[in-house]
Amino acid sequence: VTQLNTLHDRLCQAMTSPLPLPYVSLVRTLLVLYLFSVPFFTHYTEGVLANVVNPTLMAMALLGIEQIGTELENPFGDDANDLDCQEMIMGLEKELLRTLEIAGDVRARDVFTWLPVPRFMRGESAKPFLWYVAVKREVQH
Repeated sequence: VTQLNTLHDRLCQAMTSPLPLPYVSLVRTLLVLYLFSVPFFTHYTEGVLANVVNPTLMAMALLGIEQIGTELENPFGDDANDLDCQEMIMGLEKELLRTLEIAGDVRARDVFTWLPVPRFMRGESAKPFLWYVAVKREVQH
């Protein structure tokens, strides 16, 4: 449990620590300067491939890598390409309960129950999830 808490703290720290603004600005400025300076170092006699195609492909590749870095800065948000944490938790719950069933540990399996997910949480996942696992003694009054 202690290791899990430590990992959770590190994950939260990584999520809430953005890249320093001067670093991001410097990388973007150098990238733009590089891309604008490339055409000045290619001779017009080298043809269309060297003067149009190569700089265009290079710009697309480098700007794409920069955009990927921006997207990877916070992979736990609500964007369409972010990690779906609710789906991973739901899969883990199913697998853990299935493991208890396969192991034949009926006593441990009976400690847990499936409860309906509150309506406000149903939209937090790309895939619909309607149930979650809870400890029976914690939900029974």
